[in-house]
Amino acid sequence: MLGTLRFVLAVLVVMNHLWLPTANKVGAHAVLGFYVISGFLMTRILSEVYVGPGGRIRYFANRFLRIFPGYWFVAILTLAGLAMFPGHFGNFHSAIRIPQSGYEWLQNLTLFDLIYAPLRLIPPAWSLSVELVFYILIGTGISRTAGGAWVWWLASAGYTAYLVASGVTFGERYTPPAAASLFFSTGAVVYHYAKSRRAPPADALRWWLLLAAFCAWPIAVEALGWDPHMIGFYGAYVLFLPLFAWTVRAAPSGAGKNGDRFLGDLAYPVFLSHFAAAGLANLLSGNRLAHQSFAHFLLSLILCLGLAVAMARYLDTAVNRLRDRIRPAS
Repeated sequence: MLGTLRFVLAVLVVMNHLWLPTANKVGAHAVLGFYVISGFLMTRILSEVYVGPGGRIRYFANRFLRIFPGYWFVAILTLAGLAMFPGHFGNFHSAIRIPQSGYEWLQNLTLFDLIYAPLRLIPPAWSLSVELVFYILIGTGISRTAGGAWVWWLASAGYTAYLVASGVTFGERYTPPAAASLFFSTGAVVYHYAKSRRAPPADALRWWLLLAAFCAWPIAVEALGWDPHMIGFYGAYVLFLPLFAWTVRAAPSGAGKNGDRFLGDLAYPVFLSHFAAAGLANLLSGNRLAHQSFAHFLLSLILCLGLAVAMARYLDTAVNRLRDRIRPAS
């Protein structure tokens, strides 16, 4: 079920950016879910796969290939759209512009210092900069043992409590790597918890109900008049804990396993390409569809899914062959 969960999170990010009823409402808790998943997966592969001589070098090489080929492909697609059709690709998000300085090119090519950059070819790529920080941190072995993971989580939880008590803005509790540490460390703890088999097995109905509750939580909180950036955000985090614990214990088989893998393969391309797809939607419609209208969102989503399937089928298949060569033999 992990692939399905990742795909749903990616679609939430698309909805957060491209559909007015959910704009700026369902993205932050989807990103925290991605962070938890990354903390889990990175801890797992460092504990189970990259354990021999040269393991960390192979780990970092594989992380590079996981992030950058797809990112560069969509960045090039966006650049081409901006160069040829600026009125369609550059008219709906202030960050989507052709870099003008050498430093802006460096930021957008390497993801270095992109978190607060005003110019981003792929607007949500700031979170990839955060991911890279924790790829490196987890690569040092901070979460290899259960004790280390728990110490990391306790320190992160303490820092989060300090931020909340200090009354800092939501951006300061969400955007910087230090603020994201709570979620990556949570994924590491879940890995060791699930490995111990103390986590209860998943129940399909409860899993889907909890997923629906997680997706709708921030909107429900706002409708009730509560603070979406406090109860909405941290409440979603609490909901995600049992959802993810059940997810990692679930083991789909047969057609379900293939479908779950297929959806998981689409998640990262969907996350990367939805703004480029929105530009294509503008081009195909001649800018006649209002940005964030349902018609524009639906066309953008269809185009985004098409791009994601093509990326998974051709680009990722080629890259994964190289990643398999780097990965230690089992």
